[in-house]
Amino acid sequence: PAAELPAVALATGAELVLRSAARGERTVAAGDFFEGYFTTALADDEILTAVRFPVAAAGTGACFAEAARRHGDFAMVGVAASLQLDGGTIADARLALIGVSDVPVRVGEAEAELVGQAPTSAAFDAAVAAAVRGLTPPSDVHASAAYRRSVAGVLVRRALDGAAAASGGNGK
Repeated sequence: PAAELPAVALATGAELVLRSAARGERTVAAGDFFEGYFTTALADDEILTAVRFPVAAAGTGACFAEAARRHGDFAMVGVAASLQLDGGTIADARLALIGVSDVPVRVGEAEAELVGQAPTSAAFDAAVAAAVRGLTPPSDVHASAAYRRSVAGVLVRRALDGAAAASGGNGK
């Protein structure tokens, strides 16, 4: 639930290739692969043989931001962000969060807030509000739910700023 690569797979629309000796190969979308704590769509007789990441469209920038207690620890919260700009407008937005649920989570409401907007501070503020609005992260010995939700908002903003900068937008 707090690993980085599942968030990247989810945010980019990756496909995971699974193979069984008895049934052959099947492909599963990243959004359908992660089912819960330490639970995936893998059947008992399958292994993961490949992960296919789509080629990013022109004008796409991405950024990953995370907060951990110590260097090398799993993230308390993390965000993978991808923005595609077309003519100064956000044509596609993807945000995946980790550490806020038992699986990586896409925040579609926040993505929808961004599409069609210029990458401005106001647009990013609206997306941050939408991203954290429905979050119900767990509390544990590392962080309370309220703290995780607060950190998620900060990291969504940082990741959006970074993705906008990487795509050629300024994010300010």
